[in-house]
Formats: sequence, C-alpha cells, structure tokens
Amino acid sequence: MDRNNDEYREFPRYIVVLGGRLSLPFGLRINLAARFVGSTDTWVRNPYSVLLHSVRVNMPARVNLLANIGYRFDFLGGKLDLGVNLFDPLNARFREEAGVLMDNGGNYGGEILGRRIMLTAAFDY
Repeated sequence: MDRNNDEYREFPRYIVVLGGRLSLPFGLRINLAARFVGSTDTWVRNPYSVLLHSVRVNMPARVNLLANIGYRFDFLGGKLDLGVNLFDPLNARFREEAGVLMDNGGNYGGEILGRRIMLTAAFDY
C-alpha cells in the first residue's frame, strides 16, 4: 500500500508460462509458448523536471508469444536443423521495462517491443 491506501505492486502478481512442442518423425518440429505477466507499478525518472525526479508508471498485464518452426534432416554425415523463430507473432507491442511516451512522441525509458523474426541454423555431427 502507498500513502493513499492504493495498492502498489513493484513486481507482477503472477507470471505464467505455457508451452508445447510437436515433433514429427520426418523431421518437422513446431514449438509454441505463451507467457502471461501481471500488471506492475514502478517509477521512472521524470524526463521533464529535475525537481520532480520520478513519475509513477503502471505497466499493464500482457501476453507474449514465441513460436518456432523448424526442420531437421541428414546433411554431410550429420544433422542440419533449419528454423524460423517468431517473437510476438501477433505484434502486440509492449514494454519489457517501464517507460513513458513524451509530448513530442519520443520514447523515454524501456524500449517498445514488437514482432521479431529470426532465422536459425544448427549442425550436429
């Protein structure tokens, strides 16, 4: 509780991760994971004032998705694994750390994250 009897949560009340993997006999694999994070309250340095040194920021609850699709096959006497990773495939933009949008539209504090696509390759011999 803070001095106004408002509940103050510096850490999320819950973080739940659920995931699954499907591996097929011919080398195809699909992974999917979802991470649910509860809301938090935190403080960020005030970008406009040195007298009022910080402002309270509420970070809302959010869901992050991670998907991976890959294929594993024989190659040069070993196994080659090629895949695509999708971070936040639905592009539900969110902040990993606290921050604020300034009046001029600029970002101050935590970066706003969105969809990321990564190609992967691994070779086992």
